[in-house]
Amino acid sequence: MNRYTHLACALLAITLSAASAFAAENQALRGTFRSASPAFRFDVSPPLREMRALPPADLNNNLYFAPLMADPWSMLKPHFGPQDIDRVVQSSQASRAIPLPAQSFNVGTGTSNPPDPSGDVGPNHYLRMANASFQIFSKTGTSLFGPAAINTLWQGFGGACEAENAGDPIVLYDQLADRWLVTQFSDSTGPGFFNCVALSTTSDPTGSYFRYAFAAATFPDYPKYGIWPNAYLISTREVNASSIGAYAIDRAQMLAGNPTPTIISFVVPTTAANDEFLGDGLLPADLDGNRPPPVGSPAYYLGAMDNGGPYGAAQDALLLWKFDINFVTPALSSFVLANQIPIAPYDTIYPCNGRSCIPQPAPLGAVDILSYRQRPMHRAAYRNYGSYESIVTNQSVEAAPAMAGIRWWELRSPNNNPVLTQDSTYAPGVTDGVQRWMGSIAADSSGNMALGYSAGSSTVFPSVRYTGRLEGDPLGSMSQGEGEFVAGGGGHTAATRRWGDYTSMNVDSTDDCTFWYINQYFAVSGTQWTLRAGSFKFPECGNPSFGIAAEPLNQNICTPANAAINITANGYNSFAGSATLSATGQPIGASANFSAPVISSVPGNSTLTIGNTAGILAGNYTINVRGAGGTPSAERNREVKLNVFTALPAAPAPTSPAAGAVGVSPSPILSWNSVTQGVNYVVEVASNADFSTIVYTSPVSSATTARVDSVLTAGSTYFWRVRSANTCGTGINSATRSFTVRLAPGLCSVDQQLTTTYADTMDNGINGWTTDPASGTTWTQSSARPFNGTTSWLAVDIVTVSDQKLISPPITLPTQQNGLLLRFQHDVSMEHNAGTPAAPTSCFDGGFVEISNDNGVTWNAIPAADVLEDRYDGLLPNGQASWCGVQPYVQAGIDLDPYAGQTVRFRFRAITDTSSGNVPHGWYVDDLKVMGCRSLDILFQNGFEGN
Repeated sequence: MNRYTHLACALLAITLSAASAFAAENQALRGTFRSASPAFRFDVSPPLREMRALPPADLNNNLYFAPLMADPWSMLKPHFGPQDIDRVVQSSQASRAIPLPAQSFNVGTGTSNPPDPSGDVGPNHYLRMANASFQIFSKTGTSLFGPAAINTLWQGFGGACEAENAGDPIVLYDQLADRWLVTQFSDSTGPGFFNCVALSTTSDPTGSYFRYAFAAATFPDYPKYGIWPNAYLISTREVNASSIGAYAIDRAQMLAGNPTPTIISFVVPTTAANDEFLGDGLLPADLDGNRPPPVGSPAYYLGAMDNGGPYGAAQDALLLWKFDINFVTPALSSFVLANQIPIAPYDTIYPCNGRSCIPQPAPLGAVDILSYRQRPMHRAAYRNYGSYESIVTNQSVEAAPAMAGIRWWELRSPNNNPVLTQDSTYAPGVTDGVQRWMGSIAADSSGNMALGYSAGSSTVFPSVRYTGRLEGDPLGSMSQGEGEFVAGGGGHTAATRRWGDYTSMNVDSTDDCTFWYINQYFAVSGTQWTLRAGSFKFPECGNPSFGIAAEPLNQNICTPANAAINITANGYNSFAGSATLSATGQPIGASANFSAPVISSVPGNSTLTIGNTAGILAGNYTINVRGAGGTPSAERNREVKLNVFTALPAAPAPTSPAAGAVGVSPSPILSWNSVTQGVNYVVEVASNADFSTIVYTSPVSSATTARVDSVLTAGSTYFWRVRSANTCGTGINSATRSFTVRLAPGLCSVDQQLTTTYADTMDNGINGWTTDPASGTTWTQSSARPFNGTTSWLAVDIVTVSDQKLISPPITLPTQQNGLLLRFQHDVSMEHNAGTPAAPTSCFDGGFVEISNDNGVTWNAIPAADVLEDRYDGLLPNGQASWCGVQPYVQAGIDLDPYAGQTVRFRFRAITDTSSGNVPHGWYVDDLKVMGCRSLDILFQNGFEGN
């Protein structure tokens, strides 16, 4: 490429900056060592095949497991931040045909809500678990035991593990020892709480088990397990104690049937300062393959943070925690946040009403997505390939407006300098309209990956599908098409339609190639789900092969600097041979030289240097690194992005507001033109022309606009400038512009007069106002609390999920005016979240205003910055700013200047949930006016008289 492309370069530069800026270790946050204790209870069970299978309660009684599936950190309670646009979306399926399922069969039914399906595969068995049952199958689908309640396995054990059938189960096959790990938690019987863990004494899951109850300091919600060479790992979400728990059980002692194996426990409090680094929980790494981590490696736990999520995260990132486990001297163990690894911007906050998110075919309601949970989804699949280590995991996201997708990651070299090798969102729904969510991902011994998930839409019943990629496919793409294990025949009809809360993609250790996946679907519409297990294999897996890796994948340089790229040839399945390297796509005039053009023995390394850059053109370049070798001969390619800058960026040119503009909004949007070789921009606003008093500095951003909010004073004059920067440095400031903020609402300059162009006292009937829906809304004209006169409009804060809309008649706004303002009186009694009723900071229920300039075809919510009087109190669960809490009548004022001269309609929306309300009160609206400042010359033209 020999022409500079600003947008692409900017995006790539941002990606590079994110990939490198936070690579250094951050050990500011550490877990607190809580205890090292033995198992609370132990015994050895009879062979499972000789035990009576207790019938699963969820099959017999259609139970809803509300007490044990409580959701104390409800999605209805957060305060969301800014919502990002996902720019790494794979928006269509690949055209290749993924291998068909080798096996696909049903593995149980139930009605627990949610089912929490988990499964794993051994040499001869597939064992699945769910709330609150388990079942053992042959690998061709023949049932060998069950279905049975989970506490069948704890018969005769005593205590809560036997008495309860609590669920949140995880099953893992320990391929290093040929054993089965089967778990559940306890949640109510007590005294105390327990992680109930059973480990098979042999490779036969129908045989006997070592059974353990490990005491938990508090309710160990959402336990996730991982296999590590020295420990069985557990993470918990200990909401009763406002903390996250991390546990390590001595694996060698458990395998030996030691009655008192040591369990080391750490805790991290979920304080306001810690929340962004903990979210809704952490996920322990789970070993795949037969090669253990390098000697001395810590165990890994992964978290995820979203700057638009509920915990105030400063950035979008993965969080890598390291658990150094010392069973000899447990107090010397440590649990540390080692790395914050920035990712491409993503959005985890899907628009939901409660848990109603993903649509089902009408008339069925929507089902849960769980994307709003700030945590990766089961599993964090770890694999050591010898020349590198890799962890893959995923999370449901909002890939596009109201379209679900799955963000998936590959993280390499976790113990040294972690490298985010792949960071992409799989969302073909952008093209085909089908939502994908509730995923699980794993990698085989050849570096290929498989991703399983739920798929459905308003026309497709929730189904179980899968996709994948080969090791040599372009990074960040699921390039092997999409397959289906089963098509849904119906949908979820329960009042609360939970989904998941997790699924499981596993790799068969027999060949280390075959993927097995479990998820739920509905054979017919109702409350009884069916679990489906299926398997498939890439035919390329298992053969000796090699791959090419490059680091960094994105790099910025300022000429005449060189670019240095580390190239690694990785071997799979005992590959023996060399790799001959070559590169194409470098800038014209630049050189491309390898420190070792031939890696004589794979695995091995070489350094690619892009040099002689003094005369090359600025731009973004894609360099293809090719490796060829092996017997038979094979070729692998890897693309590297190089962004070349040759000079500082020029001064940007301000475009809006106009120079010397008056009557500017107190929350103006400042804009400017992009400049050649400009990547990031910073705006400064000052109260004086020499910028000695700067009142606002924007965040560094690639955008060419910035909104200034809540810092400007009505009627005051301000000065602003903008500058750009790139890898070469920071450019000069733009020319300075000034603007004057409009007067305070309701005030006009001396040559103007405040006039009212529309008014409704709400005392003279409907007057063209309508409600939506026409029925099922509580918007009525009420005499309970009028501001003036006899009536006002009221939407009741009811104790159910509702979206109630009150719509004004069309109102034509005058062209000649400035300082246009919508004013109304309102009395608010809506359930708040944080703060106090009189001073809320976020909202469970709330009201806000929308505007339409096309007679109601489309609606736009009034931004918080345009609410000039009685500003919004906080955010609703869907991220919308609103009024809530309890406040008597107060005047609200909204800026209408952007709509001058247009015909508009206003829509008052009241949103409620099911937790609690303020019946019979809610949101009262009265005395609405549209006002503005008109010139005195206009007032007396053509006999006009104003009021």
